[in-house]
Amino acid sequence: MGKGLLIIAHGSRVEETKDVVTMVVEKIKSLKNTKDVKAGFMEFNEPDISTSIREFVEEGIYDIIAVPMFLFEGNHVLHDIPEVFGKEKKNIRV
Repeated sequence: MGKGLLIIAHGSRVEETKDVVTMVVEKIKSLKNTKDVKAGFMEFNEPDISTSIREFVEEGIYDIIAVPMFLFEGNHVLHDIPEVFGKEKKNIRV
């Protein structure tokens, strides 16, 4: 199988922010003519990062390119996201 592209966003209680991430994912899918693009959220929205990783694995996609959609390199980018991938690393290559 090919590679999966995981767009990672913080998430928000404001529903419109999830809509923006969803639009980005759908635009990338249309440009690449692929379904192997997903979103994963740190908090507040679904699916969370682990769920999206597991969905890729269930689809036979084990190579995942993680793209954090954050403005700044804060704690989530430096620590939390690598921790989630560390927990899932037995099934994937990042």
